[in-house]
Amino acid sequence: MQTYAASRWQILWSLRLPNALPQIFTALKISATASVVGAIIGELPSGIQNGLGIAILNFARYYNQSPERLFATIVAAGVLGLLFFGVIVVIERLVVRWRVEETT
Repeated sequence: MQTYAASRWQILWSLRLPNALPQIFTALKISATASVVGAIIGELPSGIQNGLGIAILNFARYYNQSPERLFATIVAAGVLGLLFFGVIVVIERLVVRWRVEETT
């Protein structure tokens, strides 16, 4: 593109960014699922009383009385992580249409 006198911005938007999109979406998928764990951990010292982190701690404290509530909360956190991952996958398929899926 430099041979055709393209500017740095034209090279960035036309060549480098589209070629970096698969790696960017891979990082987004990892960070989307890790953000659920970070939010749960971040709720604990902040004193938020309505979050998943506090619910997991409370249900773990009273595990002998109702273990199903603890497992339901953990499953809800897992489903939330999968939901975030799925949203990123859908956006990736809409944005990166030219990428060929590998079949094994």
